[in-house]
Parts: sequence; structure tokens; C-alpha cells
Amino acid sequence: MSLPAESPWQRQGWFSFDGFREGVVSLIFLSSFFVKVEPAATDYFAILAIVLFLGSGLHFSRYLAPGMLFLILFLVSSIIATIPISKPIIHADDSPYGYAIGLMVTASSAVFLAGYISADPMRRFRQIERAYWIGATIGAILGLLIYFRIEPFYTSIQTIGDNRLGDFQFRVRGAYKDPNVYATWLLFPVVSMVQAFMVGRLRIGLVSLGSFLTILLALLLAFSRGAWIDAVAATSLAVILTALNSPSGRQRGRIVTLAVVGIGFIAVVIAALLSIPGMQAAFLDRFVLVKSYDSGEIGRFGNQLNAIPMLLRLPFGFGPYQFQEYFGLAPHNTFLNAFSAGGWMGGIAYLMLTVTNFAYGFKAIFTRSPYQSYAIVVFCSFVVMTFQGVQIDDEHWRHLYWLMGIGWGLVTAACQSAENGYRPDAFQAGWSLGGDARDQDINEPALSQAPTA
Repeated sequence: MSLPAESPWQRQGWFSFDGFREGVVSLIFLSSFFVKVEPAATDYFAILAIVLFLGSGLHFSRYLAPGMLFLILFLVSSIIATIPISKPIIHADDSPYGYAIGLMVTASSAVFLAGYISADPMRRFRQIERAYWIGATIGAILGLLIYFRIEPFYTSIQTIGDNRLGDFQFRVRGAYKDPNVYATWLLFPVVSMVQAFMVGRLRIGLVSLGSFLTILLALLLAFSRGAWIDAVAATSLAVILTALNSPSGRQRGRIVTLAVVGIGFIAVVIAALLSIPGMQAAFLDRFVLVKSYDSGEIGRFGNQLNAIPMLLRLPFGFGPYQFQEYFGLAPHNTFLNAFSAGGWMGGIAYLMLTVTNFAYGFKAIFTRSPYQSYAIVVFCSFVVMTFQGVQIDDEHWRHLYWLMGIGWGLVTAACQSAENGYRPDAFQAGWSLGGDARDQDINEPALSQAPTA
């Protein structure tokens, strides 16, 4: 299903309505570096973008019906589960209704981005990618300024918004409440910039390298074990899949060369950081997989095991934000929390949504289309972040739903591209390959090999 196309006048002159509303979409990602105050500016821009695109400019496909069905069921379950809650809650901010509203806002942004990307996949993906890079660079610079206590940034930002989780003076968190959320927000820019350097979508220069290294340093100094694992896994997987799927032998050689150089450079950076006594102690502390608060009967893992038999007897679960009423701590497991906050329907719906998203990723990554390289970085980042839900509650992470929606849009584009047949110019542009195919050593896919939707 497509909403009506834009009128010709909308792209005429120095100002156009279409340009304005696409600028609002960019602001979703540009402003995402500051979320210490809820709702954040990025939420307002997301809602405004949805309103501006209600009449035209979006495209939705039948391919996304299963994912949207399970997402809706997951949302509905969280609303139903609030009905039987009558006892007070620990924190006034942890309202069961707020849980459902937060899910609706983030899920709506995913659905919107799916329609936004699939209407003009190549141009709009690159627009969002670059806006995300800029926002992440600003957030990384701000995070490092605060980390090194540079005034007036340190005092002004540290005192703004909700600091209930702590000040995290020895971990970079920028203008976020939690360094773990902050670090995973930086994941996609890191992975996508690595691929963009390798395929030539982003030119290697002083500004681009400076931006990348700043983001990478902020991610490292956030000291988030989950984000570290995510970054290594997603980047490695993205590089391998990009090299294997690249249609150009010359490009594959460039990818391998830059991968070797990059691994060596990052090893030198980490070694330099570890040579600093204070940094070495912090790294060693965070390299421990199981902390004291994880183990034991009333630790994180003990609470999770104790909750399972209880949830098997409660079709509606405990209700949103009620796990901590029973155990004193949040579940720190998104899959378990889906059953806790949404009951059996919510838990099953989230599991099916996860399986469906993984199937979408496999389809988009291994379908020969102009959007294949984009799908690789999106789904590699999304899949590892989803697995991180085993040790943290990420069902409200904006960036997780952004990747879900962008991935859905790329799935639609890939399937429709396969239906419409192979176009050499679009295919080469998707892999940042131009000019004559012989000069680029491109292995063009045969039309008979194009996957069917």
C-alpha cells in the first residue's frame, strides 16, 4: 500500500514541503544525542514526522504483515496487563500506563520508518545514515567533554534531567541516563561507518575519520560489556557478509585490506588506553562477565529463575514495571520481561516478532538487490542488539525500533526489486560502484537467479 505521491510543486523553489518534512525526519536522528529529559526532542520530532507524512510519501507492503501483527499484539498485551494492577509502585515515574505509551511511541516510529524507507530506499537510507552519524558525533563529543569534566559541559549536563540511576562519573554516557543505552545507541554509526569506508560510500578523510574515532572512543569508554560485545560481533559479521556478497572482486580486496588495517589500528588504540593505570583498572573491572549483583539467589540471574515458575501461573504476568515489586530489581532480560509485563500473549508475541525480524534480515541480506549492503549493516546491528536483550531490558530503546523499522523498509525494497528484475545501474549504485562494469570487475547476478518474493 502506498500513500499518494507528492505533487510536483512540492519540490520547486528554495522551499518545499517535502524537503521540510524530510528535514524533520533527519532531526529525529540529529537530536537523539540528548535524552536525559523525557519525552526527548527526538520523540517530538518523530511524532511530528508521522503527522507530516500522513497524507503522502510512505509505502507499506504485504511482506511486513507478520511483523506488524506481532508488534501490535505485543503492544496490546502491555495495555491489557495494566488492568489488574491495583497496588502502588516503587517509583512514580514507573507508571504501567507510561510503559504502554512508551512502547506505542517507539513502535510507531518503527512502522513510520518502514514506510518512509520503502518509498525511496536508497536516497532516504543514506539521508538517515548521515543524520545518525552527525547526531552520534555530537553525542560522542559531548560525552567525552563530560567524561573529562570540561566546564561548563560537565556541571550543566550532569544536573539536567533524571539522574536516579547514578552519575556514572567513570563511564561515558553523554546526555543519556544510562551508559549502556548510550553505548548501544552508538553501535549502528560505528558499524555503518566501517562498511561505508570499505565499500566507498564514505570517503576516508580527516573529518570522517575524526568522527568515527570519536564515536568509537566514546563507545569504549562507556565501559558497557554488552555494547563491547555487540560492536565486535556486529562489525565482524557486517565485514564478513559485505566481503562475501560484494559483486566486485576489486571491492572485496579493498574490504579485506581495510579490515586488516582497522584491526591493527584498534588494537593499538586499546593497548594505548590500557597503558593508562586508571583506564586499565576500569577495563579489567568491566571485563568480568558475572558481577556480584548478577549471582546469588537474589541476584539478577537468581531473580530471573525464581520468576519463571510464577509467570507460568499468571496469564497476564505481573504487569508493566511490577517485576521489581516482587524482586526489588528490574528483570534485566527483555524476553522474560515480555512475559512479566505483557503476560503470555506479550511474551509469545515478542518471541514471534524476534523470529520474524530475523527471517526478514536473512531475506534482505541474501537477496541480490541494490539495498543488500544497507540491509547487512542494519540487520547485523539489530540482531546482536536483540540478543543483548538476554542481559538487559531493551524493549524501550528507540534505536532498537529505528533499526527494526529501517530494516523492514529494506526488506520491502529488496523483495520488490527482485520482483521487478535486475537493473545494473541501481544494483551498482547500491554497492557504491559506478562506471563500466568491466572496469569495476562486477559479477552481475543472472535474472534467473534473482530470488522471488
